[in-house]
Amino acid sequence: MIVLEDIVKKFEARKDKFILALILTAFLLSTLFAVLPLLKTVSSGFKIIIITVLLSSIAAIIRPVKEESEGDKV
Repeated sequence: MIVLEDIVKKFEARKDKFILALILTAFLLSTLFAVLPLLKTVSSGFKIIIITVLLSSIAAIIRPVKEESEGDKV
């Protein structure tokens, strides 16, 4: 179920420079996988998986999501 807070968070993400940096890094890595001879041989599915896992891991380390306590949930 979509909550108003979720909609607000989506619009806040558009203003976040960290998210923009992650997206631009994904584009850069994707380009490197397409251009560099050694990385060209990796299939497109594995390219997506490698880039996604790498960037999501980096993002989780740099900016982890704070957990809500039971009292904060509605």
